[in-house]
Amino acid sequence: MNTRARHALQISLLLSRWLLAPFYGMLALGLCLLLYKGGVHLYEMMLHVTTSSESALTIDLLKLVDLTLLASLIVIVIISGYENFITAFRRDVDADWPVWMSQIDFSALKLKLLGSILAIATIQLLEIYLDLPNVKERDILWYVVVLLAFALAGLLMALTDYFNHKSDGPADHG
Repeated sequence: MNTRARHALQISLLLSRWLLAPFYGMLALGLCLLLYKGGVHLYEMMLHVTTSSESALTIDLLKLVDLTLLASLIVIVIISGYENFITAFRRDVDADWPVWMSQIDFSALKLKLLGSILAIATIQLLEIYLDLPNVKERDILWYVVVLLAFALAGLLMALTDYFNHKSDGPADHG
């Protein structure tokens, strides 16, 4: 392949990263849908708050926490994904720029994603615990297995990143 053709191929591959932008836009629209769903859930909670048991109210609040964690996860994916894979944001445009946005690389994004999924799974398990009489024993076992699988995957990812960063450090010349 000649130099001009190789350069054209590299430019087209580099520009293809912009194909990710609509996906981040779709996630932003999904965030709006999640906000709507959370509003509906809160409205229904408010309608039944006087007749709900404390346990039912706790479960409803945990569902709101669940939605909030999912929404936060979506924001992290949108912003850090755009920043890492498409182009940097102009920080001079907004003085209210959150510090974390420029500190999440792909490795940190994976860990945050898995951490959020683990937190969501934990909340789901807590909801099940609070509703034990209505849950089958087999279902509880599967929820625990899935939660432990996420925890193990997170631990292995964190260890992998730790050892990768450790090996990327300065060489020992001693």
